[in-house]
Formats: sequence, C-alpha cells, structure tokens
Amino acid sequence: MLKRIFKLLLLIFILSYCSDKAKKEITNPFLFSDGFDYSKPLQFFNLLDPFPVLKKGLSSVDVNGFNTELDKALRKIHPKDISGSLRALQFTLLSARSELQNTLTHTASLLERARTVDPVSYNALSPMMERLRNYSKPVIRGLLPISAAHLINEYNTKSSATIQKQFNDFATELESKNTKDLLIKAEDIAHKGLSTNKNVRSGLETLLNGLVHSTIITDKSIKSDLISMMGDLGEVTQKKAGFSDSKSPETVFKELIINLEDYNTIGGANYTSEYSNASHSSEFETLLVDLFKEVRKLIIPDTSVMKNSVILTDELAKTLALMSFTSTLTGVEDSLKDLIRLDIKGKDRSYSNNGSLKTSALETLFFMLSIVDSFGYVWDTTDNCNNSATCNNYITGATGGEMTVGDTLWSLQSVLRSADTFNFKNILKLNAESRNVFKNNIELSTTAGTEVNINTRVLRLLETESIGSTKPITEAATDPVYAKTTPWVMNWVKRVLFEGYGPYYNKNKKNANGDNVALNGETLKYKSTWKTGDYKICLEKDASVALADRYRWVGLGGRESDGTTIAHPTGACTTFPTPPTSSSWTYTIQEITKTDSERAVDSDEEALYKNFQWLLYEKRFVVIIPTRAKLSSTVPFEEGLFIIAIGNGLKGMMGLKPNCGPNNSLTDCGDYNGVWNSDTSTAKTLRLKQYNALNTDLATFSSVPGDSVLLIEGWGYGSSGISSSLTTSLVLPSLVFNLLVPSPSLVFGMIPPVLSQNFDVLERLSFLTSDVVKPADTANYWEKRNKLLPLIAGLAKVLDDQVDVANSKNPFTLLVGLSKVLARPNIFSTPDPVSSGNLSLPVANPAPPTIPSVRIKMSSTSYGIRTPNALISDYYPNDTLRPVISLLSENERKYQDGLLNLLSKTDLLTKLINAFAKLGASDKKEGRDLIISGIQTIVKEIKVSSDSPTVEQYNLQTYINEKAVELAAYPDSRSTDTTDASWNGVNDSVQFVRDYFGTSSPYSLIKSADFAIDMISEIPPSSEEIKHLLNVAATLFVNTDGTRPYQLTDILTKQLSPLIRQIAPYGRNIFAMMGSLGEPGSYISFLETQMTIGTFKIVDLLSDTERLLKSNMIQTKTEDGDSLLYSSGVLLKAFADINEFGKKLDTKGFPFADSLNKNDDDTYWQRLNIILSEK
Repeated sequence: MLKRIFKLLLLIFILSYCSDKAKKEITNPFLFSDGFDYSKPLQFFNLLDPFPVLKKGLSSVDVNGFNTELDKALRKIHPKDISGSLRALQFTLLSARSELQNTLTHTASLLERARTVDPVSYNALSPMMERLRNYSKPVIRGLLPISAAHLINEYNTKSSATIQKQFNDFATELESKNTKDLLIKAEDIAHKGLSTNKNVRSGLETLLNGLVHSTIITDKSIKSDLISMMGDLGEVTQKKAGFSDSKSPETVFKELIINLEDYNTIGGANYTSEYSNASHSSEFETLLVDLFKEVRKLIIPDTSVMKNSVILTDELAKTLALMSFTSTLTGVEDSLKDLIRLDIKGKDRSYSNNGSLKTSALETLFFMLSIVDSFGYVWDTTDNCNNSATCNNYITGATGGEMTVGDTLWSLQSVLRSADTFNFKNILKLNAESRNVFKNNIELSTTAGTEVNINTRVLRLLETESIGSTKPITEAATDPVYAKTTPWVMNWVKRVLFEGYGPYYNKNKKNANGDNVALNGETLKYKSTWKTGDYKICLEKDASVALADRYRWVGLGGRESDGTTIAHPTGACTTFPTPPTSSSWTYTIQEITKTDSERAVDSDEEALYKNFQWLLYEKRFVVIIPTRAKLSSTVPFEEGLFIIAIGNGLKGMMGLKPNCGPNNSLTDCGDYNGVWNSDTSTAKTLRLKQYNALNTDLATFSSVPGDSVLLIEGWGYGSSGISSSLTTSLVLPSLVFNLLVPSPSLVFGMIPPVLSQNFDVLERLSFLTSDVVKPADTANYWEKRNKLLPLIAGLAKVLDDQVDVANSKNPFTLLVGLSKVLARPNIFSTPDPVSSGNLSLPVANPAPPTIPSVRIKMSSTSYGIRTPNALISDYYPNDTLRPVISLLSENERKYQDGLLNLLSKTDLLTKLINAFAKLGASDKKEGRDLIISGIQTIVKEIKVSSDSPTVEQYNLQTYINEKAVELAAYPDSRSTDTTDASWNGVNDSVQFVRDYFGTSSPYSLIKSADFAIDMISEIPPSSEEIKHLLNVAATLFVNTDGTRPYQLTDILTKQLSPLIRQIAPYGRNIFAMMGSLGEPGSYISFLETQMTIGTFKIVDLLSDTERLLKSNMIQTKTEDGDSLLYSSGVLLKAFADINEFGKKLDTKGFPFADSLNKNDDDTYWQRLNIILSEK
C-alpha cells in the first residue's frame, strides 16, 4: 500500500504538539475566538475539503490507535530531539520557503505532464498502480533504502556536528558542477532512449518484456544472482587489495588513475613510443574505443567473420547450460585471483626467491593469443637453391597465424639453403614437383595443388584422428580457418570437451537408447586406436638395374611393392604412375590406455577437466612429412624420407625435436632416432621403433604426459642404388640430422620457441598449480582447478560453431582482436628483422615485408619473435611494459593489489556465470530471446565517432574523450601524496559506491532493488503496461513544445540543497525522531496499516496531490494566514519555543498558560483536530 505518501504531510502537524509532555486543557473546539459564525458545527479537517482523497486518507485513521502509537513512539525520544525536529521543520517552512515552493512546483509540474501529455497511457497504468497499492507488503517502506534501525544507530554513534557535516557535504555535492553535468547527461540519455531514438525505445521495451516474462521472472534464483551481481559491484569498495589484504579501495583507485595517466595519456611519464604506436595505440581514448568495438561484436553479429547472424552472448548462455554444473558453480573469483597471483609456470609471484616471473598468467594469456595469431610466414620460393650462391631463406610476408613447414625448419635451424643442392628448400621443391609422392593414393604435388613444400601449412600435415577439422593436405583447396593455430586449438577444445572425442564421459548421462553421450548429447567418438594415412613414394633404382626391377613403391615402416600382391609402378617414376590400392601402408597409433572404469566418471564437471588434461598431455598428435629426395649431395638418385613426429597432447607438440641423447649432441641424434624425448638413457627402452626395421608397425608408445618423439625413416636401395631389397638410407644416421638439426643444443624444437615457451599459460586454464596434472590425478588437485575453464571452453565452442571454411569466415578473429587490444603496448608491426640466416651465406632480403609482431623480453631485436635460439626467459612478455590488464591487476609488478584483485574477492564472476547458465536453459528461451534482442537493439545505437552517429544516437566516444581529458589533468593538479585532501574526490566517489551499492551498507539500494524485483515477480506488468509506463516516463524529460526542462536536475541541484542545509543543524534530532516513528511496529507502521483512501484510486490521489501542490495556500508568497507553509512554520516555531524554553509565554488565563493544569487528558488527535480546522 502507498500510505507512506501521506507521511510528510501528517508529520508537519503531528510534531507540533509532540514536545508538550505536560497535560493541558484543550477541550473546547472553539477555543480560538475569531468572529466566525459558530452556529454551524465544526467540520473535521475541513482544510482539505477541496482534496477529498487526501482528506480520506487522514480521516481513515483510528483515533485511539493514532493516540496510543504516537504516544509510545514519542516517549522514546529525548525532548531536545523533539525540539530539534520542530526547529528543522520551522526553518524549512520559513527560511527556505521559496526553495520548498519551487520544489513543490516542479513536482506538481512533473505530475501534470505525466497526467496530461499522454492521458491514454497514464490512465492505462491505473490497474498496475492499484495492484501495487494492494501489494501484500508495504511498498514505500520496501523501496526506501534507509531503515529506522540505521537512523537510530547513526543517532547513537555520531555527534550532532558529524551528522551536520554529512548533511552539508551532501548538499555541496548536489550543487557541484560534476553532479549537475552527470544528471543532465542522465536526462539526455533517458530522453533519447524514451523519445527521440525509436530503436532504443523499442529495445528497452523488448528488454523489459523479457525480464518480466514468466520464464524468467518466476525463477527466483536468477533474481538472486542478479541482485548479488549488483551488490558485488559495491562490495568491491568494501574489500582490501593485495596478497596481504592491506590496501584500501580508495588507494587502489587513486593508483589506477595515476598509472593510467602515466602510461595511457599523451605526455604521461611512461607514455613512450611503444604506447603511442599509430596502429596499436595505448592512448586512453583510442584504447577504450577499440575495446568497445571488439566487445560490441559479442552482441552485434559480425557476419563478415561468422556463419550465422547469431548473438554470441546468447549462444554462450546456451552452451553454459549444457554444462549443468555451471548454474551452481562457486568460487570462480578465486580462479581469477590465482591467475593474477601466479605466473605462466604456475609459480606464486608473491615471492621473489622462487624464480617466478613478474608478469601474471592472466596478462600472459592475452599475450600468447596475440603471438599465435601473429606467427606464421610465407617463404620465398623464387630461387630453387639448386647449386645457387644466391639461395636465400627469407620470408615475403605473414600468413596470419598459419605456421608453415619453413617456420618449423627455421625453428630447428635446419639447413634451409646452401651453395649446393643439399638443403631443405631444394629438397622440398623437387619433392613437390616430382609427382611421385602419395597419401591415401592421392598425389601430393605442385601440379595437383597438394604439394608438401616449404610453404605448406603444418597443421594440414596432421594425421587422421589428430588433424581435427583442418582440411588435410590431400585436398587441393586451401583451409583459410583451421590452418591457423588458434582456431585449430579451439576446435580441439570443442571436440574433446563437448563432442565426445575425449575418453572421459559422465556415466550418468545417457540418451534414449541407453548409450553414454557427450556434453552435446551426441554419442561418444573417442578412439583408443587409429591409423595414420597410407603413404607411398615411387623410387627408381640405378639405371644399370633391369627395367623389371628398377621401379618400386616404398611406404611407411620400410614397406615396398613385391610385384605380386602389390604391383610395382607400371612405368618409370617420371611417367607419374598410379599407386596400387591393394596396399595400405599405415602406422597404428595407440592412445594411452584407459580402462572402461577409468573413463566413466561421476559428473559432467569431472569429465570436462579430465578431458582437458588429456588434450593437454595425452592425446596423440601425429605429423608425417613424406619426401622423395637425394639425401646427400653425393647421392645420384632419390630416396624416400619420412619424418614422423608424435606429441602426447598439445604440450607434447611444443617439445617436438630430435632426441639427441643426454648431452643433446648432434653425434647422438642418430642413435636416439625414434626414442621418446623423456628417455635419454643408454638403454633407450622408450623407442617408438627401430628406424631401420623393415615392414614393421610402431612398437612402443610413451605414457609420459607431454612426451614427444621424432622418428626419421630413410629408405633406398643401397649406396649404388642397385640393391635387390629395400634398405635404410646409408646417410640417415650421419647426414640427415646434420641437415635437420645441425645444432640441437641451441634450439628448442619444431614449434617456434616464442610459441612453445609461452604455451605453459594454457596449462593454467585448467589447474592453477606449477605441477603437471595428469587426467588420473585431477582428484588430488580438484581444489586447485580453474573454475573459469567452463566459460573458456564454452567460448571456444560458440566461436567454432560459427566457422564457415567455404566462405573464409573465421570468428576467432573476434577473440584475437580483443586479445590484441588488451595486450597493447606489446603489439606492433615491423619490417622483418631477419635479413639473413647463415652468416656464411649472407643474402639480405631486398624488400623485408612488414609483419605483425609482439614485444618480448629479449633486449636484442635483430630477430624479434622469429629468434630460434635465445634464452627461455627472452621469449616472455617484456615486463617493463604495462598493458591495461597489468594496470588493473596491480600498482607495481607482482603486488597483486589492483582493481581486479578487489573484484576477485567478490562473487561477481560466479553469479554472472550462474545467471548465464540458467538463462541458457531451454525452458528460458522465450524470455532469454527477448532480453538478448532488447540488449542488441540498444547496443546497436551506441556508436563511436568513426560510425558517424546521428544526433539521436549515442556517441560513446564523446564521453570517453571527456574522461580522457580529465584523466590527463587529474593527477597533475593534485598532490603526489594520495592521502592529501586534494584526492578527497576519489574518496567520496568510492564512499558513494560503498554506501549505495554495498550489500552491507545501511544506505544500500540493493535491498530496494531486491524488494522491487520480488514485487514485480508477484505482480508483473503486462506488455501493454510496460509500453504505457515508458510513454509516461518519456513525458518527464521534455516539454510539450519540445524544449528540455531538466526539472529533475533542477530539483536535485538547486532546490533540494538549500532545504538540506536548513535542516542540517538538526540532523541528529531528525534521525532520532524518524528512527523512533519508523521502527517496525511503531507509529508509521500503524499508519501503513490503518490509512486508506477507500474507493479512490491512486490516480485520484496523484491528482489531488498535484492540485494541492499548486494551490494558493501552498504557493502564495504572503506571510499571513493565507499561506499554509508560513502559518505552519510560525505555529511550529511557537511549539518549539514552548518545548525548548518552557510554557510561560502568555499571561495566566490565556490558552497556552496551562502548565498548572495537570489533569488535562486531551489527546494528540484532538489537538490535530484544532490545528486542521477552520473556525
């Protein structure tokens, strides 16, 4: 019920007699002789006769209850607090009467506009207002953020001077230019959204309809999550930052302002050329605008990179819902805190003696995503490097994140070029042109467009069950998406975690047929054993061998055609014969053994984490590079070469390189050929197979997490090329490794080290520890799991679902684009710094291409991120540069005392994921679709300057520019000591958020929002009522002639502050009075229960209120009995004087000289009768 609307009106008169605790005789209603005709009876409260609804509310109160409850409430208050409250009202009515009248005039004007501008909508809201009126709980009390208990606590714990200062400070803040500008902007935003921009208005309507849709509003848990998120924004200001919880939020914000000014504004102390890079600027305005552009794409589909016009946030919600545990997930913030606390290796950055890095895992994650998208190059092929002194090994451009064979050979520092023919550029070129190499009986050649050469994308060489969605090399068409590293990895995350390609599954999740299914509901696709491709190479023996025996098919494992079951080539290799289909020369790949009981786990969550660890450390990834080449410059004929690389998991791929024994010596590479890298013992027990074993399959697989192996097979027909049977190449142990990895101790492996040495950050996505967590060990590390993994995995699935290879649509550019903004100033473009590989053959690149790059720690920039052989630490991010993620994480490196640390100590992320997961459920579709559609429609109208926004649209960049200008000047105009009073503005802002949004604050609006949402859920407005409500709200911000009145701003910044200053000296007294009257069960509770307007409606009440506020007795400027405000003020002054100075104000016998009349039992009600009655 809305009875508290009458509270202020009543109290003006009630309080006038509250101070008189002595008994007085006031029994004659005609006590004040004024010459009126008394032959007519006294009319009770006839002052309000022109306002029947207001009078009905007052006259509906039970007299006995009125007396009893008011008396009980007032007996709790000290007389001086009653006197002070009277004085506050006195000065408001007398000294600030003009401001009060202006406020009431503006209020009446707002009521009039709401009623008259769109009367159809206004009247249509009457049923909704009646539902609110009859709500089962007190509406006004529920919506007010301040409780009586808080007022009493303030009274008991603070002095009058302190409370007076609070009142005056609040008035000063209301009068400030910042407040006025903010309120004007708020009114402008509301006006555009409700009136001038029809799209925003439509979106707002759709959004509200979604929020009150039955599928959403009836789910109390979503409401709870929403309220919790709102409260956590305030709780950020209640926490302390740092690993020792020692830094106040005020200091955190001050230091952030200083750092942003230093690093991200022109002229800042640390605003160097790295930050001002024209293409990747870290300047505050540019950074935020670019960040907004990237985030906007999550809501507004970018169909140039997406298959369908779906909203990614909507798809993410549905994906989270597939993981049922995400709706009840807890402690996500702890994972964020640990990503800031730990470095890339999982070491605690709080310590300086444990070898930890200065950059956090969180910062390195965006750095790594940027590197992956930047690395991959096109190699020059204009020179075939066949006995050419001008043979080069330089690149001509970047691939956009597609790693090539040339990149892997460069990483190994293989002999790419030489003055003779024995180099990989020549070998691969001849191999691609030979038309004698086949995979699955498909020719791999330049002619067919399926060549394996220096520019072949490495990921297309992966084998069957390890290639994922990438197009294999046997397809002539290029793969513009999955040949890139980021999409390929993310696709594997989706396949393993959602589509059943991982070994682990929830044993309690089955389909209608009783089959175990993956998270997406489809049957499991995991294979414990699988085959590689079938490789065949046509070889030609020496010309002295008879034609019938001269040509042979040679395959993996030392297999060859026998002329009977497997036919020999039908002609010379130069005639491009067709390989036989009767053979299948493959290798068998055995995944690490898992028993059925190991694979079947108890929950989706357990399966998710185990499968991710399996992808990281155990999944067999296999690459085979077939080559037909002369394996020595002295050999006159070609031999068959197969390079087989196997990595256990993605981690194993990072360590792929020849095993060259315990000393990593070139002379030992041949002996350890085919031995897993975890085994450098002399026994060599972990040998995949003997490289010279003919006609055999792979033998021994390693179960060591992240292990890898490189097996090189070379097959031919002896040193003279006349052997009757196949034999291993004689030069394999001695010369091939010299060609492939001439300096094994100086290089990291086939994967460029800038990628492999930063890969460890991906391990932190699942478990936040420095240990390697095998799938079988997840239970031991369960409390250290990264609870952000479901969100990351969900994002991988959502983006991968939108890939369209045929039309070159790669949605992962959205993720990379966001990462590159957050990784600035580490991102830049540069002419390729690598001019020549081998100094003994200096052939400089005449036109170095401009390539994307990132700034790594290495001081030397001669090779940049392409450097194959620097120190491990050189490949990490340059920790002297501070991306915005670093500034948000900590004031100084390693201290973990920034805004994100504060955020990590709330439940905001947890509740966000919970709410998203619940919204994504199928039974929420109707409401969710409305919410997402509404948000999308609104966001479409938020523009930046480059979008050329219309005047009706919102230009976010204008606001950002204003803040950038303020930021640049703010620290410079203040003391370097952040505890100085010049920084009090920040303190006040933090306190404001703490007061009004912190859940534990007595002023918190969160409790009001909680009540409002509960109320709306029980009596939700209809779609029509929402439309009418917005129509009426729109009238508050514009006059009928189209001009803008800014009345709300005027009320708050002009009229309200003088009123606050008038009552400030009596603030503590008012707290006592209102606290006692407003206690649950006290006087105001009595009024809430008793006061009613009967059959009148709320619209009638508002109409009466409007007329009263505009009436002459309120608005007259005279200081006489015609002014209700003036008369009431004079009367209150008299009663305040009586209470404060005693009752001997008149000669004995006059009406107020009743101090000796101790037996009078007249009531407050009778006194109120006298006051509100005309004689």
